[in-house]
Amino acid sequence: MINIIKSLIIVIAIAGTVAAIIDLKYNNFLQAFTVTIAVQIIGYNLLKKLQSVHLNIKNKELQILEAETLKDVGVNVQCAYCGSSNLIPVTFQGDNSFSCVGCEKVNAVYINITSAQKTDSTINSSVNVNVFDDNIEMVKSKIKNNDE
Repeated sequence: MINIIKSLIIVIAIAGTVAAIIDLKYNNFLQAFTVTIAVQIIGYNLLKKLQSVHLNIKNKELQILEAETLKDVGVNVQCAYCGSSNLIPVTFQGDNSFSCVGCEKVNAVYINITSAQKTDSTINSSVNVNVFDDNIEMVKSKIKNNDE
């Protein structure tokens, strides 16, 4: 509410100042005051509309850039023939075949998209696991016996 009152005071002060200056030459304060207020309101609305259009254009440009960036994603995959590692671009729009850098055979990449439940990792206490292997202890005892 205070911001609205401040804005109205600013608009009226500007309109009063402009109208007083115009009134010195043309003796028409009320008409100049009214026109100045109207010009400020219209100018404000035009400015807001231009800002909105500009933001919409920037938003669409960012969406297009994001779509182009996500179109090709580099993935490290192993060759199906020789197992060597290959960094290849993967796209959702077309063929994802590649020639292996190791054996030069043509491979295909199949994309499998699945969904999963999102879970929270809450570890309340740590878990200690002790494994006692009788065979290891037996080997250690034989080694000790042979040394003696």
